[in-house]
Amino acid sequence: MNSLGERWLNLQMPEHGRFLSACSRVGEVQTARLKALVRANAETAFGQAHDFSDIRTPADFADQVPVGDHATNVQPWLDRMGSPEDGQLTKQPVRFFEQTSGTTGAVKLIPFTSTLRSEISRAVAAWMGGLNLELPDAFAGPAYWAISPPLMNSHPPVAGVSVGHLEDTAYFPPRAARALSDWLVMDQAVQAETAEAFYGHTLDRLLACRDLSFVSVWSPTFFLNLDRLLQERLGHDFIWSDLWPGLALLSCWTDAQSAQWTDEVEERLGPGVKIQGKGLMASEGVTSVPYPGGSPVLAVCSHFYEFLDQETSAVRFAHELSVGSRYEVVLTTGGGLYRYLTRDLVEVTGHLEQAPRLRFVGRTGRSVDLVGEKLSEPQVIKALAGTRGFLVPRTTPTGYLLCVEDPGTQTEGDALASRTEVALSANPYYEQACRLGQLYPLSLHRLPDGFTANLGRKWAARQGLRDSEVKLPALFQPGEVDDLLPVR
Repeated sequence: MNSLGERWLNLQMPEHGRFLSACSRVGEVQTARLKALVRANAETAFGQAHDFSDIRTPADFADQVPVGDHATNVQPWLDRMGSPEDGQLTKQPVRFFEQTSGTTGAVKLIPFTSTLRSEISRAVAAWMGGLNLELPDAFAGPAYWAISPPLMNSHPPVAGVSVGHLEDTAYFPPRAARALSDWLVMDQAVQAETAEAFYGHTLDRLLACRDLSFVSVWSPTFFLNLDRLLQERLGHDFIWSDLWPGLALLSCWTDAQSAQWTDEVEERLGPGVKIQGKGLMASEGVTSVPYPGGSPVLAVCSHFYEFLDQETSAVRFAHELSVGSRYEVVLTTGGGLYRYLTRDLVEVTGHLEQAPRLRFVGRTGRSVDLVGEKLSEPQVIKALAGTRGFLVPRTTPTGYLLCVEDPGTQTEGDALASRTEVALSANPYYEQACRLGQLYPLSLHRLPDGFTANLGRKWAARQGLRDSEVKLPALFQPGEVDDLLPVR
């Protein structure tokens, strides 16, 4: 085994052991995690407002703190924040903010603290330990990990706290960060400012490393875009297992809408390279991690988790989940998120001891996430700004059709598409996906006069509704109305 991969892995193994132990006593571990977070943050402004000092049990916590989203449980406290140490949401100083997208297209800022860093590190250790049990060859050579979103638009500091960070290793404590930096093929000191520079540096580093053994990305389309650029650079076709004979694993999203690219990814990788589905990891926190034997497992040692039953709306704790049921994940983290509604929908497929195995099935509400853009219907409604039209996802090429009745002249239609693209790009993940070439530019699809009304009737019939009951969506799901649209 490569000494650098082995050094990184050895640092993860003690925490992996703690994770396995915790899986046999989930209720106890989760209660202890909640108590630690509540106790540590009782003197914050949020903690005082919700009487953290009186909370003794998860039931107390649920009674005293409302479930909420960024607008209700985070942003009001950030608005009052005057410095990294002023204790609005966390007693610990905020190290930096992560950007993510909100349901209205505005950027959401997620505080990142040392405790949150430890929580993420624990989850990664569980993942690494499990991977070593299943596929130790993944650590035999150098690794390429795309962790943080490249080319995210810059954001000015907030209350003296920077937004974003410079290195992928910022997610880990110093010793682990150094070991990870040594193992990864990318130069953490190089910060690309354009898509061309980012991809150019990435291709240079990959091609210079012939003993690559482990690739970890988020979206499979990001991998396929790298693959296309490699073919252009080399001037001939290839498969990854020929270029990198030691490549053992690609980690990427494989659930929900990402599943449609699995066959193409497998073909490009070639024989002998395993695809491992990602757990449910986001800027806000980690819900589940890949682990041998089935679906990803709840990261029981990281945050405190609650689950909203999709059938009964009841709140369930981690040790109370039923196989086959679906739940919306609610997070409480060391980064200052308390009973935070993630909008992530999961299905329980089994257990590792008492820890639930979770399959990601999508986002609650009407949203589309082809390549990680997290586009929601409120974002689309705002971007269309009264235009009689809607968006339809497409996968060949990957992007969106802007379907509009009577957009005017060709010039006026092009201008409408351009304005809509700009408005959608207020979502930083959509803008990033476009800059990286994962999404093609918005394509205008002209509809005949009266088409929208006819579509509304057909849509109502398909949904089993009366015409008066239907509200035609502004954002359709992939394949949902393809057969109802006129041929382009």
